[in-house]
Amino acid sequence: SDGSGDAASFQGKVEALRRLRERRRAREKAAEREAVPLEDPIAASPVVGPGEGRSQPEVHVEAKAGLIGSQAPPRATPQAKPDPGGPGGEGETDALFCAGHCHERGLHGCSEDFAMAAECYELAAERGHVAAQWRLGELYERGHGVEQSDAEAVKWYRLAAEAGNTQAQAALALFLEDGRGLDRDCEEALRWHLVAAEKGHAVSQYCAANLLVSSDPPDTEQAGLWLRRSAEAGFQPAQRALARVGLAPGQQLEAEETVETDGSLVDLAARVAHHLGDLDDGDAEDLLDDLLTDLPLLLDDADQR
Repeated sequence: SDGSGDAASFQGKVEALRRLRERRRAREKAAEREAVPLEDPIAASPVVGPGEGRSQPEVHVEAKAGLIGSQAPPRATPQAKPDPGGPGGEGETDALFCAGHCHERGLHGCSEDFAMAAECYELAAERGHVAAQWRLGELYERGHGVEQSDAEAVKWYRLAAEAGNTQAQAALALFLEDGRGLDRDCEEALRWHLVAAEKGHAVSQYCAANLLVSSDPPDTEQAGLWLRRSAEAGFQPAQRALARVGLAPGQQLEAEETVETDGSLVDLAARVAHHLGDLDDGDAEDLLDDLLTDLPLLLDDADQR
């Protein structure tokens, strides 16, 4: 895809912010009109004294009282259904997410502003926007626009992971594997890696293979399966690992062929480089480019809300 459709979609979302502002103004004006008290027709009626207004049928006080007592109760005003595109609706939440994305990436005339991106993401994330929760978690992980906090990153990653976001599931698994922002738990890390791996996440497939082969007892059969799937998905670290160990179809992975992480690495490229054990800093930078190419696009993930 040339991305033109995605760009148009995002431009439309950004335009939604302007439309929302116009809708708010229209609603405020309507509310002001409805707030004007209506004149009571009985209270406003002129008092008819004796001998006055004989052309009109005389209305006695008792009759007025009887009339008032016989009036049907006013109808309850039906509550309008929430406007999905209005304030607090799904449309506004999507627009906040898109505004955050545009500021994070400097798209559609927005300046690159991580602080503004974090603010927009947080507003959307608090309303349950799953992709915004994932992106906010990454901003906290990297300290972009917010004070770096592993605990906050874990908080938002977990919310998005539990809602089904594949990228957040993989990120949470890495934090659990490394013990960042919470206690190290390789068993839970493996569980989340497998959830993401089942949905085709090549990094989690690779990491699951490493955890499986280093578990007690090692599950070399499943480790080999996930390593192959990761390699078949085009994930270069898995392809290099297969080439390094010479794993043939149907052959099991040996436990000693992988390296456990030390829990001190702070980004995915360095972690995978450590797993491979044969990359220098320059190769690690190249590997990061590979990762960005291999991972699914943000726009695909936004549909997983």
